[in-house]
Amino acid sequence: MSKIIKIGAACAALAAAVAVSFLVRSSVDSLDETTENDIPIIKVGKNKTLPDNITVFSDENTPSSDITPAMWKVTAPDGKSLYMLGTMHALTEDCYPLPDYIKTAFDESDKLSCEINNVDTSLFVFDSQDYTPQPELPQGDTLSAHLTSEQYELLSRYLSDHGKDIVEYDGYAPWYVYENALNTVKTENQADSTTISATIGIDRVLQISANLADKEILSLETDEAKQTVFSSMPEDVMGAVIEQYCGKGDSGLANDLSRCFEAWKSGDLDTIETVAYDTGYVSESSVPLLEKYNELFIIDRNRIMTDKIEEYLSGEPKVFVIAGTAHFVGEKGIPALLEADGYTVERVN
Repeated sequence: MSKIIKIGAACAALAAAVAVSFLVRSSVDSLDETTENDIPIIKVGKNKTLPDNITVFSDENTPSSDITPAMWKVTAPDGKSLYMLGTMHALTEDCYPLPDYIKTAFDESDKLSCEINNVDTSLFVFDSQDYTPQPELPQGDTLSAHLTSEQYELLSRYLSDHGKDIVEYDGYAPWYVYENALNTVKTENQADSTTISATIGIDRVLQISANLADKEILSLETDEAKQTVFSSMPEDVMGAVIEQYCGKGDSGLANDLSRCFEAWKSGDLDTIETVAYDTGYVSESSVPLLEKYNELFIIDRNRIMTDKIEEYLSGEPKVFVIAGTAHFVGEKGIPALLEADGYTVERVN
C-alpha cells in the first residue's frame, strides 16, 4: 500500500527537489509521481528494508541481547490493554536482537503507534496553507537582535569551531538556526561515530518491522505539531536552548548522549529524567526559560500522547505504543498521567 501526498502548486518546484533527496535517504521501496489537475501527486511505497546486519528479534539460532529498556502494560477499567515502550532514536548493533518481552508486545499488537511515522517518507507535506513560519527575518533585521549578546557570542564561537560563519545565518530566526546550523553539526558529529546510529534506532527498526508484518503505523502527533515544534517556541526560549547547546559543547552533548544510551539500555528512568530536564550550562536568567522549554517540548506533548493512548484503549485493535523514553519519566510523564486518569500501569520488565 502506498502513501499518497498531494503538493500545492505554489510549492511544486521546491517539493520536486526535496522529494528526491529526502525520499532516497528514506530508502523507500517505490516512488511514483503523477499529476492530478496540475497538482503533483507522489505515491510512496512502504519501506520494508531493514538496516544491514540487524536481526530485530531473536530466534533459535540468535539469542536476544541483554538490554532491558523500560516497557509498560496499560490496562483500562474495562480490561482492555496495550504496551508502551520507551525508545531511543539511535542505537548500536549489539542492542539487537531485541529482548523477548518487546517481541511479545510487538507480536500481540495489531498496530504500531510512534511519535510520527517518519520511515515511509521524510517529505514534508506542502499545501496552500503552509503552516511553517518563514525562517527569514525582515530586511534590515539580524539574528543578533533576537539573542542576548552572550548567546550570540556563544553561538558564533561554536559555529566557528565547526567551520561555519555566523554571518551566514544572520538573516534567520533563532529557531531556524537551531534546527539547521546546530543540528547539521550534530548530524555530522553522529556520522563520525562508529557505534551509535539513528539508522538502527529502535523507532525506525520497529516501524520497518511493522511494514514487513503488514501492521498499520499510527502517529501520536500530527505532522504540523512535529514540523513546528521549534518554530512555535517563544524566541527567548529558543535563545536559552541555543545558549545551553553551545555552552555544553561537543563533549557535554556527547556525555549526555552516552548517559542516556546506557540508562536506556538498563531501564534507568531517573538518569534519563535528569538529562531530559537539565537546566545547567546557562545563565541564571535563562533557567526559567529552559524550564518553559521542557514544559513545551516534553510535558505538553506528554498530555497529547496520553490522550491518544486513551483513545487507542477505547478501540478494538491492540496498539503497541513507542515513543522517546523522556516522555515516560517523572510526575508528568505518560505513565503518571494515565494512572491519574484511572488506568493501571505496570512495568513489564
